[in-house]
Amino acid sequence: MAKQRAFLLMAAVAVSTLSAAALDVRSFGAKADGKSKDTAAIQAAIDEAAKTGGAVDFPAGTYVSGTVYLKSGVEIRLAKNAVLKGSPDRADYCAADAFPQNAASKGDNTSGGHLLVAAGCTNVTVRGPGRIDGNSAAFLVDPATGRQYPGGKLKIPWRPAQMIFIVDCRNVMLDGVEIADSPYWSCFILNCDVVTVRNCNVHTERNKFATWNGDGIDIDRSSNVYVTGCTIVTYDDAITLRASSAKRLAAPQDCHNVVVSDCRLTSACTGVRIGVGEGVVRDCQLSRLNITNTRIGVSLYSSYTPASRGTDIHDIRFTDVDVDCRQFLNATYGHAKDTVIRDIVFHDVRGKAQEKNVITHKPGLEYGRISFIDCRVDGSM
Repeated sequence: MAKQRAFLLMAAVAVSTLSAAALDVRSFGAKADGKSKDTAAIQAAIDEAAKTGGAVDFPAGTYVSGTVYLKSGVEIRLAKNAVLKGSPDRADYCAADAFPQNAASKGDNTSGGHLLVAAGCTNVTVRGPGRIDGNSAAFLVDPATGRQYPGGKLKIPWRPAQMIFIVDCRNVMLDGVEIADSPYWSCFILNCDVVTVRNCNVHTERNKFATWNGDGIDIDRSSNVYVTGCTIVTYDDAITLRASSAKRLAAPQDCHNVVVSDCRLTSACTGVRIGVGEGVVRDCQLSRLNITNTRIGVSLYSSYTPASRGTDIHDIRFTDVDVDCRQFLNATYGHAKDTVIRDIVFHDVRGKAQEKNVITHKPGLEYGRISFIDCRVDGSM
């Protein structure tokens, strides 16, 4: 408990205390008319605010933009009815080699372009109640037919990658912002320390069309991350804890000390997925969750591909969880070679599932202590 209190104090540091006067992005030429490209004006306002540390205000309106780079000491404030909307044009997004930690993903057919990038920054805040909108229909729906591109072999011609990409940063906060309709993952937190995501509404399209790989919040090789009070409705994983390849990171770390609490998760795939990569996910707490209308409530998955060693997953605790899903727990080593899944605790989990839990055995790789304490998920056992 003392460890958790210390972490919560650390997470609170991410709240910006700004003294410089706020800058109105319209003063730098932003039109906010939903048609004009406001990328240059937005970047100019952020660059100016970074000189002394301050806020950039987005009053109500729709700001069409390509890639924007956040800077240290800057707070983005999206007012009510303010929308930062992704441009539909490929040329407006950064290239896969725009910064060292970036890359395209051929398997997911993404370009390496992003809407918001924070790379190597400290003390960055993005605050709502306005919306960051990835404009997913512009990339996932064929304009000639009005139908979505097929997803099985990912025949999407082109799309940006993670809409919000936060990498190698410290002291970052996403507060009360709507994160909507990303054409790929919504928010990627990679190799960061002290990140708070609170009271955010994250959603990708799953009704009009499917947002293939449309994750909510992906936390990868990051420490001291606090996600609370969020509603996440996605086509793919709502929350993931990952330890992906470290080859593009200067000082890679374990994914550890992650606290997820008081969140509502709904997914066509998985509510919480832990694993995948080549590192370690450890010492994480997930509590007071509501997981509904979801295919798999919790997935522990060490390795998807034969090329990957897999991820060690240990000391993960789920407490006070309500579930209503097709399957509550699915655990597997997959293609992992020498990893371990151990010390996973489910305490006070209740609800119902249509299918039984699955824990897949793999010769030579044993599970170490998966505990169920005061749990009753009807249909799962």
